[in-house]
Order: sequence, then structure tokens, then C-alpha cells
Amino acid sequence: MHQHRTRVPLLILTGGLWLGSIARGAPQRETATSLRETLSRTGVFFRADAPSVLRNREDPYLPVYLEIINGVEKTGKSALTAVRQYVTREPLKLEGVNIFVKPAGARRQFATEPLLVGESKDFSFDARTGGQPFVITDRMKKTLEIPRELLQAYLSAHYLGGPFELVDLWVAFRVAGWPSQNVYLRVRLNATPLPKIPNWYRGDIHYHSAFTDNPAERGHPLDVTKQAALHAGLNWLLLADHSTDLNPERWAQALREVVKYRDGRFLFIRGEELTVASAKETLLTSVHMLALPSPDNPDQGFPSSEGAADTVMMTGDGSVASPALPLREALQRVSAAGGFAYAAHPFDPVSPVLRGGSWDVDLDFLAPGGKALQTGLVGLQPWNRSTTVTADDARDPYCLRRDADPSTCFQPDKDADHYARLEKGIELG
Repeated sequence: MHQHRTRVPLLILTGGLWLGSIARGAPQRETATSLRETLSRTGVFFRADAPSVLRNREDPYLPVYLEIINGVEKTGKSALTAVRQYVTREPLKLEGVNIFVKPAGARRQFATEPLLVGESKDFSFDARTGGQPFVITDRMKKTLEIPRELLQAYLSAHYLGGPFELVDLWVAFRVAGWPSQNVYLRVRLNATPLPKIPNWYRGDIHYHSAFTDNPAERGHPLDVTKQAALHAGLNWLLLADHSTDLNPERWAQALREVVKYRDGRFLFIRGEELTVASAKETLLTSVHMLALPSPDNPDQGFPSSEGAADTVMMTGDGSVASPALPLREALQRVSAAGGFAYAAHPFDPVSPVLRGGSWDVDLDFLAPGGKALQTGLVGLQPWNRSTTVTADDARDPYCLRRDADPSTCFQPDKDADHYARLEKGIELG
């Protein structure tokens, strides 16, 4: 999915706020008013998302996921959640959400009339009840299922030259007392299904669901995740939710939902993205590792030595206030459970605020003696966001075309190619 969102910047005040240099009179009052507005909207988060491509012809709908968060996250084991005690705000009053659709590209303008999905004449999603807006004290989640036939009818009524395969969506949140909060998406309609190969199943080994919920990353509920994954042509997904966001209750709930949405077409696998401490002696020690469960018993999780009931690995975010589990200890527990692990974006460091660093080729990848990988570690994630956005050709980010030259695929920033970084690390080692 797109992961597009609109977010009001988070403002953290440390120490005192010095206003002595601000001129007296109107400018000072305007500055104070602006500051109050900024504080009143701190941590408010608007998100709209949709599949970038629709391949599943058995699904007659385009799902548009809507979310509003009115406050800093209250869950997780991250030092950043401590900000919540300093932030209070009034409830948001959502009147509705409008969706406008047009053929993709800059030559066409959005129509003035929104796409009407229900009975409302004002909104695509009318949040009002009895004319009164929906009050959001904490969070609102909503998946708007838009019939694909309705999309084509709307396009035909407003634009010439259809049918259209590639469209732009404008999602506008209407909140009382706020300017319109806008998100723009692009979707390819009626795309050709991917070819099927016997005994081959496409999947994603690094996906965050709604059980990842922190100021840096948020995932989606499993129902709309499955819908989007089938449209993308996937057969399975690994839930690699952050260990900083998990606890026994959320871990158990994840398993219930994983089992609920399994069927003959699609499979969820419950795993974790662990925040662990590199063996490297440095201030920037926090790295990420993908932990996969035992193929023979994937639902058991990662039992600890203290008992089978403790099956989730909870770690801090790597900051001083919330330290991470040592990498070797995490690998030992994963391996003891019959699982295995991959280095997640090993040369794309986590945020420095969380003491994020890179995997060390010798100390983290290799077992003592340097002749093999550590027990339980089977590989690394070579492609991640940094590699796809720095590739020369956006149409071929993985350098897979027959005429592609691997030596020139990542010229804009060679160091962002994980293979190049790994080779560099081996040379240095």
C-alpha cells in the first residue's frame, strides 16, 4: 500500500521557551496565537491509503483506508511515547471525508463534485449523525469500500476518453475548525493478474500491520491488508511488527487474527522485527532483525527458557531509557524455537535518536572464527526503501530487465545499494 499520510509536525519543548526577542504588540500576539495553534495540533495525524494496483478480479471494490489519530501514541516500549503526558487537546469533530477521482496526470483537473458512495449528498463518507459531527477523542479507523463500477461511472460522467486504467485520488478530510487535510493517491485499475508458477508463492517478508503503532511507523488492520495483498498478487505476508510495540496481549491478539484471515488463497505468518543491540562497541548500536518462527510450528512464537507461555520477544527501542536486547541473545532464542532470522535493512541505519547503527559484518553477521553466519541467521534484506528510491530507473528498481547493467543500476547513490555496502564491508573486514 502507499503509506501516504498528512501529519502535523510534533513539537517538543525542552527547557524554557524564550520569547524575549519578539517585538511587543501585534507581532507578539500573532506569534503566541500561532504557538497555541501548533501546540493544539501536536501529534494529530491524518492518513489515507489504497492499493497502488488492482489485480484481483474477484474483488469488485477499491478499498480506501482512512485513519485519524488525535494524540501521541500511548502504547509501545519507546522513549518517544513519554511525550504523551505533555500533550493534551480537544476532541476533533469530523464532518466527513470526500474522495475525488480523475485520470492520472497533470493535464486533467479534479471535478468539483465528490464521488458519492452512500446516500449522503455532501460526502463520500458522511461521519455525521443527526447532523452532528463524529467526535474523535483518540482515534478513528474506517475502510471505505468503493465499487469499481461506480469509479468508472464517475469518470465517464466527468471526463472524455475512457475507460481509464490509471487514476489519481484526492482524499479530503473535513474537520470542523480545521483546513481540509488532503492526501493524494494513484491507483492502477484492472491490472493484469501476475502469472502463476507451480509451487511458487509470492510474499512479503517485512510487513508492519496495525500491531506496529508508534510515532515513526504505523501499519494497517489485517482485513484491509489481505485485500490489498491479493490485489498486489501476493500469496502470503510475514507480520514483522516491531518488538517495541508488542506485549503478551497484543501478541495473542495478532495470532487470533492471523488464524482468522487464513484461507486457501492467502496466508499470514506471525513474526517480529526485533530491535537488538549490535556487538559493535559504539554509541550507535541499535539494529533491526527479522525473526521468523519455526516452519514446523509457526504459531508457537519464540518460547523463552522461563516457560512456554512466554512466546513474544519484547525489546526496548535502543535508546538510553529503553535499551535493546543483545543481538546474539535474540538469535539464540529464535534458533532455540526452531526459527530463523534475516538482517533487516542492515546498512540503512535506524534513527540516531534511537542510537541506530549498521550491522557489523564480522561481529554481527559471522560466527566466531568468521567462517559461517551466526546460528539462526540465514541472510539479509538487500532491497528496502533506500535502494528502491535511489535506483537509476524507477521502472526497474530491482535491476531485473534483461538488458539491465547491474553495475550502473544504483549510480545516484551507490552506498545506498545494500549489496554495494555489504561488499564494501567485506573488503574492509
